[in-house]
Amino acid sequence: MDDRQDTFWGPRPAHWRMLPWCSFTTPSGKPIIVTSNSRAKQVTVRIRHRGIVERQIKRNQHNMKTSNQTQISAGQFLISRIDARNGACGLVPEELDGAIVTKDFRVFDFDLEIVCPIYIDSIFRLPITWKLCESVSDGSTNRVRLDMALFDSLVYPIPDLSEQKHISSFLQSVDSVINDTSELVSSLRQLQTVLIHNLLGRGFDINGGSTYGR
Repeated sequence: MDDRQDTFWGPRPAHWRMLPWCSFTTPSGKPIIVTSNSRAKQVTVRIRHRGIVERQIKRNQHNMKTSNQTQISAGQFLISRIDARNGACGLVPEELDGAIVTKDFRVFDFDLEIVCPIYIDSIFRLPITWKLCESVSDGSTNRVRLDMALFDSLVYPIPDLSEQKHISSFLQSVDSVINDTSELVSSLRQLQTVLIHNLLGRGFDINGGSTYGR
Protein backbone atom coordinates (compact mmCIF):
# COMPACT_ATOMS: atom_id res chain seq x y z
CA MET A 1 0.00 0.00 0.00
CA ASP A 2 1.28 3.44 -0.95
CA ASP A 3 2.54 5.69 1.84
CA ARG A 4 0.38 8.68 2.64
CA GLN A 5 1.12 12.30 3.45
CA ASP A 6 -1.08 14.64 5.45
CA THR A 7 -2.32 17.68 3.53
CA PHE A 8 -4.93 20.39 3.95
CA TRP A 9 -7.24 18.17 1.86
CA GLY A 10 -6.57 15.13 4.03
CA PRO A 11 -4.24 12.16 3.36
CA ARG A 12 -2.80 12.01 -0.16
CA PRO A 13 -0.33 9.57 -1.80
CA ALA A 14 3.21 10.30 -0.69
CA HIS A 15 4.51 10.53 -4.28
CA TRP A 16 2.16 13.42 -5.09
CA ARG A 17 3.89 16.80 -5.14
CA MET A 18 2.54 19.79 -3.25
CA LEU A 19 2.90 22.70 -5.66
CA PRO A 20 2.00 26.38 -5.28
CA TRP A 21 -0.54 27.83 -7.69
CA CYS A 22 2.04 30.16 -9.24
CA SER A 23 4.25 27.20 -10.25
CA PHE A 24 1.81 25.81 -12.81
CA THR A 25 -0.23 28.86 -13.88
CA THR A 26 0.40 32.18 -15.60
CA PRO A 27 -1.83 35.26 -15.17
CA SER A 28 -3.55 35.87 -18.48
CA GLY A 29 -6.46 37.62 -20.14
CA LYS A 30 -6.30 40.42 -22.70
CA PRO A 31 -7.06 43.93 -21.40
CA ILE A 32 -9.50 45.70 -23.73
CA ILE A 33 -11.54 48.89 -23.82
CA VAL A 34 -15.24 48.20 -24.41
CA THR A 35 -17.39 50.78 -26.15
CA SER A 36 -21.06 51.36 -25.38
CA ASN A 37 -22.14 49.66 -28.62
CA SER A 38 -19.94 46.60 -28.11
CA ARG A 39 -21.51 43.23 -28.89
CA ALA A 40 -19.00 41.25 -26.82
CA LYS A 41 -20.40 38.65 -24.46
CA GLN A 42 -20.06 39.59 -20.81
CA VAL A 43 -19.84 36.63 -18.46
CA THR A 44 -20.02 35.84 -14.79
CA VAL A 45 -19.17 32.81 -12.65
CA ARG A 46 -21.81 31.03 -10.62
CA ILE A 47 -21.04 30.20 -7.02
CA ARG A 48 -20.63 26.61 -5.80
CA HIS A 49 -18.78 25.73 -9.03
CA ARG A 50 -21.94 25.77 -11.14
CA GLY A 51 -20.33 27.08 -14.29
CA ILE A 52 -19.32 30.15 -16.23
CA VAL A 53 -22.30 31.70 -18.00
CA GLU A 54 -23.13 34.70 -20.13
CA ARG A 55 -24.40 37.61 -18.08
CA GLN A 56 -27.97 38.44 -19.05
CA ILE A 57 -28.24 42.04 -20.24
CA LYS A 58 -31.56 43.57 -21.25
CA ARG A 59 -31.91 44.72 -24.84
CA ASN A 60 -30.43 48.20 -25.45
CA GLN A 61 -29.13 48.30 -21.86
CA HIS A 62 -25.44 48.96 -21.30
CA ASN A 63 -24.77 47.92 -17.71
CA MET A 64 -20.97 47.86 -17.75
CA LYS A 65 -19.75 50.08 -14.95
CA THR A 66 -16.36 50.51 -16.59
CA SER A 67 -15.03 50.30 -20.13
CA ASN A 68 -11.88 48.55 -18.87
CA GLN A 69 -12.55 44.85 -19.32
CA THR A 70 -10.58 41.63 -19.82
CA GLN A 71 -11.05 39.29 -22.76
CA ILE A 72 -10.88 35.57 -21.98
CA SER A 73 -10.31 32.44 -24.04
CA ALA A 74 -11.70 28.90 -23.94
CA GLY A 75 -9.75 26.60 -21.63
CA GLN A 76 -8.51 29.35 -19.35
CA PHE A 77 -9.29 29.28 -15.64
CA LEU A 78 -11.47 32.09 -14.31
CA ILE A 79 -11.71 33.08 -10.65
CA SER A 80 -13.98 35.63 -9.04
CA ARG A 81 -11.99 37.64 -6.51
CA ILE A 82 -15.23 38.42 -4.67
CA ASP A 83 -16.78 34.94 -4.60
CA ALA A 84 -13.84 32.53 -4.84
CA ARG A 85 -14.61 31.70 -1.21
CA ASN A 86 -18.06 30.58 -2.42
CA GLY A 87 -16.75 28.39 -5.24
CA ALA A 88 -17.07 30.93 -8.08
CA CYS A 89 -14.38 29.63 -10.43
CA GLY A 90 -13.98 27.28 -13.36
CA LEU A 91 -12.79 26.57 -16.89
CA VAL A 92 -13.97 28.87 -19.67
CA PRO A 93 -16.15 26.80 -22.07
CA GLU A 94 -15.72 26.88 -25.85
CA GLU A 95 -18.94 28.84 -26.41
CA LEU A 96 -17.60 31.74 -24.32
CA ASP A 97 -14.27 32.05 -26.12
CA GLY A 98 -13.58 35.77 -26.62
CA ALA A 99 -16.05 36.88 -23.93
CA ILE A 100 -15.21 39.64 -21.46
CA VAL A 101 -15.10 40.00 -17.68
CA THR A 102 -14.56 42.86 -15.25
CA LYS A 103 -11.43 43.49 -13.22
CA ASP A 104 -13.05 41.62 -10.31
CA PHE A 105 -12.06 38.40 -12.07
CA ARG A 106 -8.63 36.86 -12.53
CA VAL A 107 -7.72 34.75 -15.55
CA PHE A 108 -5.03 32.08 -15.73
CA ASP A 109 -3.36 29.84 -18.30
CA PHE A 110 -2.11 26.43 -17.21
CA ASP A 111 1.32 24.93 -17.82
CA LEU A 112 0.11 21.84 -19.66
CA GLU A 113 3.39 20.05 -19.05
CA ILE A 114 2.66 20.09 -15.32
CA VAL A 115 -1.10 19.95 -14.89
CA CYS A 116 -4.26 18.76 -16.61
CA PRO A 117 -6.85 21.60 -16.52
CA ILE A 118 -9.75 19.25 -15.78
CA TYR A 119 -7.88 17.84 -12.78
CA ILE A 120 -7.32 21.33 -11.34
CA ASP A 121 -10.92 22.25 -12.07
CA SER A 122 -12.00 19.15 -10.12
CA ILE A 123 -10.03 20.32 -7.08
CA PHE A 124 -11.99 23.56 -7.16
CA ARG A 125 -15.26 21.64 -6.97
CA LEU A 126 -14.43 20.78 -3.37
CA PRO A 127 -15.89 23.02 -0.64
CA ILE A 128 -12.64 22.57 1.29
CA THR A 129 -10.86 24.42 -1.54
CA TRP A 130 -13.35 27.28 -1.26
CA LYS A 131 -12.48 27.38 2.42
CA LEU A 132 -8.85 27.71 1.47
CA CYS A 133 -9.74 30.65 -0.76
CA GLU A 134 -11.66 32.20 2.11
CA SER A 135 -8.54 31.98 4.27
CA VAL A 136 -6.69 34.27 1.83
CA SER A 137 -9.57 36.72 1.31
CA ASP A 138 -9.84 39.94 3.25
CA GLY A 139 -11.78 43.19 3.40
CA SER A 140 -14.86 44.64 5.06
CA THR A 141 -18.39 43.25 4.75
CA ASN A 142 -19.50 43.02 1.09
CA ARG A 143 -15.99 44.11 0.06
CA VAL A 144 -14.13 40.86 0.77
CA ARG A 145 -11.77 39.96 -2.06
CA LEU A 146 -9.17 37.32 -2.77
CA ASP A 147 -5.65 38.47 -1.96
CA MET A 148 -3.92 37.35 -5.14
CA ALA A 149 -0.40 37.42 -3.66
CA LEU A 150 -1.49 35.02 -0.91
CA PHE A 151 -3.55 32.95 -3.34
CA ASP A 152 -0.52 32.44 -5.58
CA SER A 153 1.33 30.80 -2.70
CA LEU A 154 -1.40 28.26 -1.86
CA VAL A 155 -0.28 24.68 -2.52
CA TYR A 156 -2.20 21.86 -4.18
CA PRO A 157 -1.74 18.08 -4.35
CA ILE A 158 -0.41 17.34 -7.85
CA PRO A 159 0.22 13.76 -9.07
CA ASP A 160 2.19 13.16 -12.25
CA LEU A 161 0.51 14.27 -15.46
CA SER A 162 -0.46 10.77 -16.57
CA GLU A 163 -2.25 10.09 -13.28
CA GLN A 164 -4.01 13.46 -13.48
CA LYS A 165 -5.34 12.57 -16.92
CA HIS A 166 -6.61 9.19 -15.74
CA ILE A 167 -8.36 10.80 -12.78
CA SER A 168 -9.87 13.45 -15.06
CA SER A 169 -11.08 10.88 -17.59
CA PHE A 170 -12.80 8.88 -14.86
CA LEU A 171 -14.47 11.99 -13.40
CA GLN A 172 -15.69 13.04 -16.85
CA SER A 173 -17.30 9.62 -17.24
CA VAL A 174 -19.07 10.09 -13.91
CA ASP A 175 -20.21 13.55 -15.01
CA SER A 176 -21.62 12.06 -18.20
CA VAL A 177 -23.67 9.50 -16.25
CA ILE A 178 -24.91 12.22 -13.88
CA ASN A 179 -25.97 14.42 -16.81
CA ASP A 180 -27.79 11.53 -18.50
CA THR A 181 -29.52 10.68 -15.23
CA SER A 182 -30.49 14.32 -14.69
CA GLU A 183 -32.10 14.44 -18.14
CA LEU A 184 -34.03 11.24 -17.36
CA VAL A 185 -35.21 12.64 -14.02
CA SER A 186 -36.30 15.85 -15.77
CA SER A 187 -38.32 13.84 -18.32
CA LEU A 188 -39.95 11.79 -15.56
CA ARG A 189 -40.89 14.94 -13.68
CA GLN A 190 -42.51 16.34 -16.81
CA LEU A 191 -44.45 13.08 -17.19
CA GLN A 192 -45.42 13.30 -13.51
CA THR A 193 -46.80 16.80 -14.06
CA VAL A 194 -48.90 15.59 -17.00
CA LEU A 195 -50.25 12.68 -14.96
CA ILE A 196 -51.09 14.90 -11.98
CA HIS A 197 -52.90 17.34 -14.26
CA ASN A 198 -54.83 14.49 -15.87
CA LEU A 199 -55.78 12.74 -12.62
CA LEU A 200 -56.84 15.92 -10.86
CA GLY A 201 -58.76 17.08 -13.91
CA ARG A 202 -60.48 13.83 -14.94
CA GLY A 203 -60.51 11.81 -11.77
CA PHE A 204 -59.73 8.15 -11.17
CA ASP A 205 -62.08 5.31 -12.06
CA ILE A 206 -61.71 2.97 -9.08
CA ASN A 207 -63.10 0.11 -11.14
CA GLY A 208 -61.08 0.66 -14.26
CA GLY A 209 -58.09 2.62 -13.08
CA SER A 210 -56.96 5.97 -14.37
CA THR A 211 -59.10 7.79 -16.90
CA TYR A 212 -55.93 8.95 -18.64
CA GLY A 213 -56.21 8.67 -22.41
CA ARG A 214 -60.00 8.25 -22.44
